[in-house]
Amino acid sequence: ANQLISGSTMNFIGGGSGINIEESEFSISIGGRNNDISGSNFGVIGGGYNNRLQSSNQGFIAAGYQNRISGAHGGVIGGGQNNLVEGEASVIGGGQSNKIRVKVGGNDGYNFIAAGASNVIIGNMSSIGGGNNNTISGTQSVIIGGDTQYIKADDAVTAGNHSNVSEGHHGAFVFSDAVTTPVYSTGANTMVLKFKSGVFIDGDSGLYINSANGIHINGNPVLTGATDANTYVTAASFNTSDGVLTLTRNDAATVTADLDGKYQDEITSSSRLSATLIG
Repeated sequence: ANQLISGSTMNFIGGGSGINIEESEFSISIGGRNNDISGSNFGVIGGGYNNRLQSSNQGFIAAGYQNRISGAHGGVIGGGQNNLVEGEASVIGGGQSNKIRVKVGGNDGYNFIAAGASNVIIGNMSSIGGGNNNTISGTQSVIIGGDTQYIKADDAVTAGNHSNVSEGHHGAFVFSDAVTTPVYSTGANTMVLKFKSGVFIDGDSGLYINSANGIHINGNPVLTGATDANTYVTAASFNTSDGVLTLTRNDAATVTADLDGKYQDEITSSSRLSATLIG
C-alpha cells in the first residue's frame, strides 16, 4: 500500500509497501518496502527495504537494506546493507558499509568493491576484492584483500594486513602476512614483501634477477650486479693421499697442482695458474 508514481511516465511498481517512483521514466521497483527511485531513468530496484536510487540513470539495486546509488549513472549494488555508490558505472557486490565516493575535482567512476565491510574507494578505475577497512584514493589501483590497508597512489597493489602505499609512490606493490604491524611502500615502482616466517620460492627453472644495482641484504651489497673481468681462486682443496692441490676459479674452471715435486716449479707459472689465491 501507499505506493506512488508521480511526475513521470512508463514506470512500474510490482508490489511491496511505501514505494515511490518520482521524476523518472521507464523505471521499476519490483517489491519490498520503501524502495524509492527519483530522477533516475531506466532504473531498477529488485527488493529489500529502504533502498534508494537517486539521479542515477540505468542504476540497479538488486536487494539488501539501506543501500543507495546517488548521482552515479550505471551504478550497481548487488546486496548487503548500508552500501553507497556515487561514482559513475561503479559496482558494489555486497557486504556492509562499503562506499564508492566522488573525489572533489576528480574524474571518478568505474570502480569495484566485491564485498567486505567498511571499504572505501575515492577515485576512479580501482578495485577492492574484500576485507575490512581498506581505502583507495589513487587511480587504477587494487587492494586484493585483507585488513586496514590504504593506497594513496596510482597503479599500486596491496594485500594482507596493514599494507600501505604512500602518496606519490605510483606503481608500488606491498604484500604482508597476518601480523598487525604496518608495512609501508619504500618508493615509486618498488615491491615490499613482509612475511614473518620467510619467503619460499619453488620452481623448476631457477631464479633470475636482473638488477643494475645488485642484491643487498640488510643494506649491505652481497652481489653488485657487475661482471668481474678478473680471474681468481674461490676455493681450494688438498688430497693428502696423492699430494694434489685443486683450485677452483670464479669462472668454474679448476686448476690442479701435484705437490709431490713433479709440477712444483710450475705452480706460480702464469701459463698454468693465472689466478691469485685470496682469503
